[in-house]
Amino acid sequence: MAGSRLRGADGTALVAGATFLLALVVYRATMLPGIGAWDTAEVQTVPPLLGTMHPTGFPAFVVLGWLANFILAPFGEPAFRMTLFGGLLAALAGGLAVFVFRRLGAPLLLAGAAALGFALTPITWHIGVSADVHALHIALLVAITLGLLRWEAAVRDAQAEPADEALAGRADRRIVGTAVLFGVSVANHGLTLLLVPAVTLFVLAVDRGVLRRPRLVLAALGTAVGVAALLYLELPLRAGPFRAPLVYGHPETLQGFIDVVLARQFQGDVSGGDLLSRIIAFGDLAGEQLGPLALLGVPAFVVTAIRHPRYALYSGVAALVTCLFAGLYDNARIDRY
Repeated sequence: MAGSRLRGADGTALVAGATFLLALVVYRATMLPGIGAWDTAEVQTVPPLLGTMHPTGFPAFVVLGWLANFILAPFGEPAFRMTLFGGLLAALAGGLAVFVFRRLGAPLLLAGAAALGFALTPITWHIGVSADVHALHIALLVAITLGLLRWEAAVRDAQAEPADEALAGRADRRIVGTAVLFGVSVANHGLTLLLVPAVTLFVLAVDRGVLRRPRLVLAALGTAVGVAALLYLELPLRAGPFRAPLVYGHPETLQGFIDVVLARQFQGDVSGGDLLSRIIAFGDLAGEQLGPLALLGVPAFVVTAIRHPRYALYSGVAALVTCLFAGLYDNARIDRY
């Protein structure tokens, strides 16, 4: 059992905290000082008013941003508070990544270096220095991944001692807890749904017996759906009976709510495109983000598949589905999605 959980004295928390602080220092030194434009301005303006944003509404970010606006009140005007909130979330993603890498067996310093590198890649850096709902998406994605790895460890412990009901209960609580994070993430950005195939395959690879436990499956699914639905109530409530100063569309009506949540205005932006040019674009993007380290992508994945096949299945499927979506989505640059 001891091998399935990180010891508090091994320095992991210290390195994670240092990674968080270093990333935040860099973000703060290069952070947008005032009001941005387009989506950035919207993210800076709507959450402090607890309004509603453009599709898909991003209610989780709006609600948490509204709370952050009060907590971060000493640090400047509302627009800057939202930018700082994004920087805190992106730095948090870097800190949590240390725990992920440690659970995958990386040495402490290597885990810290990899996590800091992740936090300071151009894409993550760009998200961390300007108000952006993707900052919460990144933080939740890393948290979900960590939750799944903690659940895997708990399942391993429970299988090693099947008579210990406490261990089985701990595993169940961890998967339901991860479902809570997934629900919040769905209510923040629809991109979370791209994780469904990867999460499903990971869960089945770790414990196929879960299929014989419908109550646990329903508890996890119900929790994720319930949390997301509860947060999405922010749209009709703030567009209707408790109307906010800024409301996008008409989510107070059923049709308007569906249009916003399903992002119908953007559905025409999905197309096949030129496959070869998209593949080349992904190669160029990898080189821009990782430099020479991009060449290690394939051998690193092979090593991961050998040492941690379940995680390789999860991360590989997630990356494949995400790249497929990015290659088919014409609305924005692939370096954002």
